[in-house]
Amino acid sequence: MAYRSFWPELEMTKKFGNMGINTVGFISSNCMNSLGEPYCDYSSIWIGPGTYDFSQLDSQINDIKSANPNAKMICIIDLNSPQWWVRYNMYKDGVERSADSLTELGRVASNPLWRKETGDYLKAFLEHSETNYSDCICAYMLSCGTTSEWFDLSLGAESPSRVAAYRNWCVKQGKNDPINIPPQSTRDNITHSFLRDPEKDKPAIDYWRFCNSQIAETALYYAGITQKRIKHRIPLGIFFGYIMELPNLPSDGHLDYEKVYSSSDLDFFLAPGPYGTREMGAYGGYMVPTGTINLKGKMFLQEIDHRTYTANRFPTEYKGFKCYPYFWKNRKESIAGLRREFAFTFVEGSALWWFDMWSGWYEDEAIRKEIAKMSDVWSKFSDEQCESATEIAVFLDPESVYYMDSSNKMYDDSLSKIRFSLGKLGAPYKVFSVNDIKDIDLDKFKFLIFPNLYVVNDSKRKLLKKACTNNRTILWLYGPGIISDGKYDEANVEELAGVSFGTEGIIKTKMEKWNSVYSLAPSLSHLEMRTIAMEAGVHIYGEEGDPVFANERFLAYHSSVSGDKHIKFPRKYSKIIDLLNNGEIVGENTDSISVYFNAPETSLYELIP
Repeated sequence: MAYRSFWPELEMTKKFGNMGINTVGFISSNCMNSLGEPYCDYSSIWIGPGTYDFSQLDSQINDIKSANPNAKMICIIDLNSPQWWVRYNMYKDGVERSADSLTELGRVASNPLWRKETGDYLKAFLEHSETNYSDCICAYMLSCGTTSEWFDLSLGAESPSRVAAYRNWCVKQGKNDPINIPPQSTRDNITHSFLRDPEKDKPAIDYWRFCNSQIAETALYYAGITQKRIKHRIPLGIFFGYIMELPNLPSDGHLDYEKVYSSSDLDFFLAPGPYGTREMGAYGGYMVPTGTINLKGKMFLQEIDHRTYTANRFPTEYKGFKCYPYFWKNRKESIAGLRREFAFTFVEGSALWWFDMWSGWYEDEAIRKEIAKMSDVWSKFSDEQCESATEIAVFLDPESVYYMDSSNKMYDDSLSKIRFSLGKLGAPYKVFSVNDIKDIDLDKFKFLIFPNLYVVNDSKRKLLKKACTNNRTILWLYGPGIISDGKYDEANVEELAGVSFGTEGIIKTKMEKWNSVYSLAPSLSHLEMRTIAMEAGVHIYGEEGDPVFANERFLAYHSSVSGDKHIKFPRKYSKIIDLLNNGEIVGENTDSISVYFNAPETSLYELIP
């Protein structure tokens, strides 16, 4: 559990330290953020070609130490180019400097000059920080691209270095040299309403594969430089893999996340909580497939940057955030929301930091007292290994996203909005990638969901053969297998799901060793999802449509509706204790409890066998 802010916020750093939260995240940045303001209050370190002023880093670290002498720091190294770099000698000797990595990472990522000079800055930074501050820096993060999260907003636009890199990539892939990248009309074309055709749209599909490979390879390039200096002394992480959140995934650059998650040079990954599920009564959840991260033996840190009612809406006089829909309205909502985000992260076994972005997020003393309670729970239980209670697995297919039309409403329904219904069906779920099936023990899962398995080949058929057995229920959405072995054919859907493509409604088909459920609609309501889960034999903890997070030792419950909440457990527990409400015992020798909620409210229960 950590505290982080863009600004120094030394008084709040001290207050969090007094609450036992001594891990502090900070960013060292040379560029401006998405509001057109400096990322932090300290001056740029990279001040000219090969010229660095590390006194700014010294001041930043020493200020944190002054506020909390016990601080251990997560140091975020921003690799985005300083403003001067983009303009410096831009016309001299044909040197390409015109692309800004913050807004157009893909146009500069393959630029040898940018890579060398940014790599030199990274090496110098690490030499200084490791020589002087290895006693207090407990982890590093590498950031780049838009909002420092490795996003590429160039929409695939060309640059000399990108064209050269694409041509080289095609040749290495055994393809013909394309001479240039596909024009925008080709890149954006969608032949089949919602899906690209593997033959007619092949130039676009190939190019988007390259673009995502380019961003992944760039992140790993700098991770490799970092490990040559720190030699795995402490963990190294990045923001990456937002498959359930980004609005234009083929061009945003995160689809090659499996390669990034597999790298031995990276130890942990981060993402904020989803922006569309922050209101009271919503589930929260993840942007990334944490199941994939865990299977790779890596850690995950959830960024809690949710806007409390005291949050600073205007970092400057003229620039700020809109109120709707991301700000909680008052103290009660803020406490219920922060409890929900903490409880979800705690039950899921992830790390977290409280992000005080531009100050004011935790200005209310009552909110800080709540965080202090959560910190106590964290300190007491966070090292405990808890057995999963999840019986629902969601398998996302990054390959199929290359074929999807990100401007179509079904895109968001398939990848993002499925969290709305899953979060309210009354049971926990876990998100994986399709390729993870080979590494998972599926015995505990009764209900498998494939939201976007549009592309199927021989290797995926082998994975499905492992999944489609043991009388499991498999839910397919829209067009499973509609693209098979390089051909678009709607007849493939019936072969896989047992019902012809286009059939409306929720169609259930009894297969030889499993149960198929097909929906043409790319998303279902939580009531429809709950019915399918119950028929699959999944244990439902709560039936009121409220979010439930659970493992074998803890359960969290959140609601925006006041009233009695009836929670049913799959087994009896000797004691059930409300950890965030004075340790009240709410049940003994029972497999169910009934608790009154004065909503909005979130509770976290310890389950003692």
